[in-house]
Formats: sequence, structure tokens, C-alpha cells
Amino acid sequence: MYESLLKEQLYGSAKQATRRWWVRPVLRKRETDGAFSKLVQYLEKEDPQWYFEYLRMTPTKFKELLAIVKSKIEKKHTNWKRPISAATRLALTIRHLATGESKRSLSYQYLIGRSTVTLIVAETTEAIWTSMKSQCLKPPTQSTFQTIADKFLRRWDFPN
Repeated sequence: MYESLLKEQLYGSAKQATRRWWVRPVLRKRETDGAFSKLVQYLEKEDPQWYFEYLRMTPTKFKELLAIVKSKIEKKHTNWKRPISAATRLALTIRHLATGESKRSLSYQYLIGRSTVTLIVAETTEAIWTSMKSQCLKPPTQSTFQTIADKFLRRWDFPN
């Protein structure tokens, strides 16, 4: 008897806590009330300057980047739930990368669960990297290193 009480104390009750809901009710309003559906789309149409301040890129650049990574970040529609759009995923990730805004804060703004925000940021940054690394990051060459060393020598009068 004491052994079973001790096990229950150490490992907790054998009963699992029941879920209150499958999806938090407020999160069901993402498509109509989330930051992407309300704020980002409004700023794109009405105030491009604030759009740029919010995402740190123009709507045109955002659409170009979306076209590049969309196939890698878009999820399939199932009978159980509607997927988060590729545009929402990209906007959320860009906002996080551009501002350093916390994932918890983004979760509240975009009406997406915290663990889902974490997954979206990881998947989308990986997609951006794999899609863009060949365009943005050129492999270093001997002449590139020599140019950098020469500039360093001229500026600091100290060889590298």
C-alpha cells in the first residue's frame, strides 16, 4: 500500500488531464482577426510606408520572396483543419527576424499557438536559407580575401 502511494507521489496520478479544447477558441479566429488578415493586408493597400516599417521590406519584395519559398512552406489542406497560409508563415517569420519580437508576442498577434509559431519560424527560415543561399552568399575566393586584407591594411596600417 505504501509503495503504491509513494509511486503516485513520485510519478503522479495514472489519470491524464483532459483537454479543455482541441484548439483554443480565440485561435479559431486567425483567418479573420489575426495580424496578417487585418494589419498586414491593410497596410499593403493603404499605407506602404508602415508596411515597410512593420516587415522591413516593400510589398513587392515580400511577394518576390513568397514566390521563391512558397512551395517549401505551403502545407496541404486536410479534412481536419485548414493550414496556415504560406504568406502568413512568411510574414510571421520576417517580423520575428526583422524585429526580434518574441514568439509569444507573435502568437498573440497572429492568433497562432506558441509551439506552432516556433515550428513555423524554424521551417520558414530553413526554406529561405535553402532557396536563397546560392543567390545571396557567394563562395569566397582568393581575390575576395586579398581585397579584404588590403582594405584592412590600408585602414589600420596593420597586416592581416
